[in-house]
Amino acid sequence: IHTPYFYNIIVNNSSQSYGSIAIDTGSNAYLLNNTIANNYSGIASLMVNGSFPLIKNCLIWEQNDIFSLVNGAPSVSYSCIRGGYNGTGNLDTDPLFHNPSTGSGNVFNGWEASWILN
Repeated sequence: IHTPYFYNIIVNNSSQSYGSIAIDTGSNAYLLNNTIANNYSGIASLMVNGSFPLIKNCLIWEQNDIFSLVNGAPSVSYSCIRGGYNGTGNLDTDPLFHNPSTGSGNVFNGWEASWILN
């Protein structure tokens, strides 16, 4: 079985349900070095359903709930997560993006923003 690895900048997505990522039954993904920010959803930014993904060294900075957990839970370490999250080395400190979009969702242009850190 292959484990999917993701290295992305996921910003300014909109959905009435999940804003950026849905990790479903048995897809125990490994999210490494991702920036997930300013997405908008009616429920949460990352849906974890029947999976146990590993999230490491990620910046997850959202206005709404970060996780919706259904029969699963991520293992998060060395990540910066708004609101905090249990795990080794996690922070709840503003990452100070250089020039992020001014709001959440696809009505704000994430392409013109700068997601590097000051």
